[in-house]
Amino acid sequence: MGMTSGAMSVSRFRIIGAPKKYNLNKLSELISPHQVWDLNLEGNAKEERIGWVRPPSLDQVDLPPHAFWDMSQCEVDGGFLLRLRLERRSVPAQLLQLLYKERFFAISEEKGKVPPPKERSALKEELKAKLMARALPTLSYIDGFWRTDANELVIFTSSKKGASIFEKLFITTFASGLGFTLVKLDPPLLAITSSEWNDSKVATDALGRLSLATPVAFAQQAYP
Repeated sequence: MGMTSGAMSVSRFRIIGAPKKYNLNKLSELISPHQVWDLNLEGNAKEERIGWVRPPSLDQVDLPPHAFWDMSQCEVDGGFLLRLRLERRSVPAQLLQLLYKERFFAISEEKGKVPPPKERSALKEELKAKLMARALPTLSYIDGFWRTDANELVIFTSSKKGASIFEKLFITTFASGLGFTLVKLDPPLLAITSSEWNDSKVATDALGRLSLATPVAFAQQAYP
């Protein structure tokens, strides 16, 4: 669900080890393999397809959906707006089972024996792929704001799974190529000051100490 939907929550991540300056050409090069341009209504057998699309903005409303775009068109004051598109396809289980049963008995009658387990499994996968290629996708969008001036990523979604999908694609697209790390800002991490976060050595040490800390609920009381 995108930030234009009207109902959402926010996930925040701190970026550790970020470069002092980002190169637009480099960012565009990194995002290019993960962009989605076309919307195939037939012939796509994938259950799920994920990629970046051009984020909506006032100066882009007149462009056609398949117009070329790069990171320069995502740039705003303080960082970059990013939009992820998620396409999902599914096949009704009962339909798949009915078609499988028909093919199973047809093959059995033709060959005079029931197909072995390996052939049955391949038959079901083949039928599923054919049906998936004809299924219409459902589309959803997830928006994010990469605050390069604050070394922070904000994901706008009420779905934990959606936030996880965005986070993973962001890491694959940018973090791996630029060599920085994402850390989700949850208590007690929200109590760490910005100066501590901006010092990679201090932030790493703080995270190490927090990972070894005993939760208060399980700590033994020091008094009767």
